[in-house]
Amino acid sequence: MDAQGAGRWRTAAGSWLRASNYARTAEFFLHIDPADPRITSTSRRAVDAFRAFARMHPGHDDLAGAVPLTDRNPVFPAMRMSEVTIPFGDAHLPGWWMTPGDDHDAVRPTLLALGGFDSIAEEMYFTVGKTAVEQGWNVLLFDGPGQGRVIREQGVHFRPDYEAPVSAVVDAVLGFPVVDADRIALIGMSQGGYFAARAAAFEPRLAALVVWDGIYDVSSANAALATPEILEHIAAGRDDRADELIRSAARDLPSLAWVVAKGTWTYGVDSPAEYFRRNEQYTLADGVAERIACPTLVIDAEADHSFRGQPQVFADHLLAPHTLLRMSEADGAGEHCNAGSVNRFQEALFDWLDATV
Repeated sequence: MDAQGAGRWRTAAGSWLRASNYARTAEFFLHIDPADPRITSTSRRAVDAFRAFARMHPGHDDLAGAVPLTDRNPVFPAMRMSEVTIPFGDAHLPGWWMTPGDDHDAVRPTLLALGGFDSIAEEMYFTVGKTAVEQGWNVLLFDGPGQGRVIREQGVHFRPDYEAPVSAVVDAVLGFPVVDADRIALIGMSQGGYFAARAAAFEPRLAALVVWDGIYDVSSANAALATPEILEHIAAGRDDRADELIRSAARDLPSLAWVVAKGTWTYGVDSPAEYFRRNEQYTLADGVAERIACPTLVIDAEADHSFRGQPQVFADHLLAPHTLLRMSEADGAGEHCNAGSVNRFQEALFDWLDATV
């Protein structure tokens, strides 16, 4: 606030972005107890700080679904930003519509950016949003069911048929005047790789798909979280014993405690065993992957801790034209979603998109 009050706009912009990301990161760890009231307040701080950053950019006139942002001071005209809400059944999907500021009436390709198991829409600005606009793309960052403000403020859980929310998003952006209807791409990050692939299998209006990283079966991660004994109890329906073993293991493994607490909350289930079982519904088996028709970029992180090997399995099932891009530890990009070298991923992403869409 001091920098903004003094007119040091670049310092203020960077400060708001850091504040948003710091609050997001702090809120992430609170999910070990979904009843913690700080989840809502800290999440709102992350959104409010990002909203303050958005106010430093011009918006979009007469944009359907736009949330009015008062007190704009558009000192950064190179990017236009508008907060939007997209109707989805009895709920709504919040997001951010961002376009290049120059020649702002020009029709451009559009990237729809979707997070994963623990993402919020605002986080996607750092991973793909900013770079997309710099590369001349429109971009929509949005929360779907189970994510961001949709789960925190509306209580809408994850669902396997993610084509439903994505189709609502496509409907919305096709009403925006600067969207080339033939050049809409979808990217899903982390577990969003499953959500995006599932959506692309049933949404024919997508010109390209990027799965970052590729996931064929979300339940493949179960083996990285639980022992064979626990999984055997779950498969046999002995949930009480499985829950007992999971809770015992979680006392010594905070990461397991976090995943189970987060999963039961966002999936809308009552027990750890049911969370693991519910993962089995999030699969591209039975011909779903084969339905994808648009060109697809499949990212494979060499040392992925959650879904190692899944990108290759997914790619092996694709009938559509596709590229499997392996990101290596040597490049610093071998971890889940290339966490050590996101800029390397961004270069590869937009090289592929610009050549494909």
